Amino acid sequence: MIRMEKGRFLAVFVAVVLVLGTVGFSFSSPSGTPDIIFLSSRIDPASATPGGNLEFNVITQNWATIPADNAVLRITLPDDLILKDSGLKEISVGKICSLCNFETKYSLKVSEKAVSGEYKIKVHLSWDGGSRERDFTVSVSGTPKVVVTDISYSPEKVEPGESTAVTLTVKNIGGAPALNGALGLTIPTLTGDTKQRFSIIGSGTELAIGTLSVGESKTIVFELAADDNVEAGVYNFPATLSYSGTSSSTGIGLVVVSRAELTLPKVQTDPVTVKPDKPFLLSATVENSGKNEAKSATVRFVIDDSRFSGTKSAYLGTIKSGDKDVALFEMTYAGPVLSKKDVPVAFEVTYVDDFGEHSFTESGEITVDAGISTDGGISPIAIGALVLAIAVGIWFFFFRKKKGLPSGKRV
Repeated sequence: MIRMEKGRFLAVFVAVVLVLGTVGFSFSSPSGTPDIIFLSSRIDPASATPGGNLEFNVITQNWATIPADNAVLRITLPDDLILKDSGLKEISVGKICSLCNFETKYSLKVSEKAVSGEYKIKVHLSWDGGSRERDFTVSVSGTPKVVVTDISYSPEKVEPGESTAVTLTVKNIGGAPALNGALGLTIPTLTGDTKQRFSIIGSGTELAIGTLSVGESKTIVFELAADDNVEAGVYNFPATLSYSGTSSSTGIGLVVVSRAELTLPKVQTDPVTVKPDKPFLLSATVENSGKNEAKSATVRFVIDDSRFSGTKSAYLGTIKSGDKDVALFEMTYAGPVLSKKDVPVAFEVTYVDDFGEHSFTESGEITVDAGISTDGGISPIAIGALVLAIAVGIWFFFFRKKKGLPSGKRV
């Protein structure tokens, strides 16, 4: 019985094997129809990086008992995967014999703009009477990269004791999100100083950015103030962009400007009392009480009086903060002058500083007295007095003669 059972079991087993073999053969290789499959692929490296290279190999096989004629292999890539040899986009394979393998190797370049993620490579094989297509997945692991794309100031220049609004735009140009982004500013102490002359109003030196997705930009606005005693100049502040456990260095510049402040406190002459028709030296003292130097300082004599002649413009150039200079004019004042008097004078002062060109007018007086003219003769007033004396003498002489009085006798 046991043998019978064994014999029956053996008979059933053989029958099942024969049936399955027949069915399997009919599915795997239909009579008269090529059947091409993609056996395997190789992607190296397994995870590519933006800007890197990628090797992609694919193996196909004709699993049928008859050849596949006029086979053509095509590859379709996403924009960020670039085929180094464009001629391999479509390959004419020709005939693929029965049970033959066909391997194709592709060298790819990953775009520097590629972001982290999965990319699909589509491979399509066609032949007479059929076709087959398959997608292959390529992984790209990008890294974040945050940069400063724009910076502006309002106002563009700041005076000592004032502040400016700094607007900073950052962007993630990398291939992966930038996490926990922050901007750290370093406010240095100026050389030879013990006090920080700059500060950020309303916040510390660490400014949060947060997370930046690929291609995303964010704007940071903060108020940067300058101390009252900061000198004019260009100042640079080191800055650090930190994100995703990494960091990069950048910097922020600030232009500090200050004004020149010119005054004309004193006008004098040499000699102190001017004589008509005699040359004299007119001087105007110019002082700079501002915090910046005055450039191209010029003093012009602008009084509208034709009796003044001589040099009427003096170029002083640069007057530094706290310094002074003197404008000199060699002049003559034409007579006649009946009596000693004060004559008005006026000067226009122009100069340039960080805020542009400036001008102002200052008035004064000089003292003019009657005197001898420049040619050594008698002045007009003296001549007039002499003529008057002669006239009085003549009149007196004839008056006495008419009265019959001897000359030299009092009337």
